Parts: sequence; C-alpha cells; structure tokens
Amino acid sequence: MLFRDEDEELEKCDICQESRYEQLEGESGNVQNLDRKIPAKQARYFPLKRRLQRLFISSKTASLMKWHTEERNNDGVLSHPTDTTAWKTFDEKNPYFASDSRNVRLGLASDGFNPFRTMSINHSTWPPLIDELKELWHEGILTYDASSNQMFKLHAALFWTINDFPAYGTYRVGALEERKHVLVATFTLDLIG
Repeated sequence: MLFRDEDEELEKCDICQESRYEQLEGESGNVQNLDRKIPAKQARYFPLKRRLQRLFISSKTASLMKWHTEERNNDGVLSHPTDTTAWKTFDEKNPYFASDSRNVRLGLASDGFNPFRTMSINHSTWPPLIDELKELWHEGILTYDASSNQMFKLHAALFWTINDFPAYGTYRVGALEERKHVLVATFTLDLIG
C-alpha cells in the first residue's frame, strides 16, 4: 500500500494492519514506537514532469526536442522513430498531440523488478507514475521553451515499453484491470519477407 493522496495520513496498512513506521522491541519484549517516525519501507520516486520541463530550459536542448519535425531529412529511409508506422499511426489518431512537435513520446524500460523482494505479495508501486502520465496526456503542463522564448502546454504519451516477459506480464495484468485508464495501441513489425 502506498501512503499517498487520501491515505497520506494513515498510520497502518488497510490490507494487513501493519504499522506504517518501524517499531523497536524493548528489553521487556514490549513494542515501542520510536520518537522519530521512520517508514518501514520506502518507494523512491523521481517526478517525471519536472524532468520533462528541464529539457526545454536550455535553448539548445529545446531546439533538439523539435529536431524530428523541423530539421530532419525526410528521405523515406527508416532512420528515426518518426519514420515508423507506429509513430505515423499515432499521429493520425491523435492530431491534437501531433500538432505540437514539442510534445514528448516516452518509452518505459523494465525488467520485471520487484522493489521489496516479496514475490507472493500483490502490490503496485506504479500509481505515482501512472497518475503523472495521465496528467501529462490529458491536461499537460505549462512549460517554458527557451528556444522560442514562450510558454506552451507540454503533453506526453507513453509510446513504447521495452521489457522482458515477467515485466510484460505485469503490464498486461495492469492493462486488463485498469483498461479505462490505459491507452492501448498494438502494432506489429513484419520481420520476415
């Protein structure tokens, strides 16, 4: 259980009733609360929105973020992800997103990791990222573009995932359970003649 949003002030897990904080066993065998509350477990999360905004603070990197539409040689050769059928189909289905070349398509690489080494416990550490991705897709965030010296609404989409089979199983189960919150797009690449 993640203690965030409406659960931020809870002291115990709703599922197992374990304390949110570490507790010490005293000499007499009694459990004592620590003076300073130390979380029993922590899930580190580095917010995505601020990192995306930082890409546009420097005029050089801001220009590079638009290179794929403004300066790329479109010679019909597959040399950039924008040349793929997946990219083109995504643009056709999402013209609002495609209308601004500064909008970001993201890839997520995962190896089926389990942060607390407890394979038998069903929990998810994905909600903070999913919430940010939904906000970036639906509302966007106001961002300064140093190359054009103007503010714009930055949107982002989770475009590709790169993973092994255990991670793929994690994504698929999540997509099936939360279908209404996940944008699902499937493309195949014909590698054989």
